[in-house]
Amino acid sequence: MLMHKLKLPRIAAIAAFASMSFAADFKQAVVVLAGSPTTPQKKAAQMLVEEIEKRTQLRLKISGDVPQGAPAIY
Repeated sequence: MLMHKLKLPRIAAIAAFASMSFAADFKQAVVVLAGSPTTPQKKAAQMLVEEIEKRTQLRLKISGDVPQGAPAIY
């Protein structure tokens, strides 16, 4: 029983660390709108950025260019 109680906190700590490192990877992420985006596409990108910010406190940029060395969301 003691062994079972010890495993759960370890798993929670590993999951928390993994989620923190995953979020850190996207601090410089960019939402890419390729070509000539329509008004609905621009609004969808803006809504995506706002929702990501609400949940993660990360404010992503919106760009028409593919970023060099940064994650991109298309």
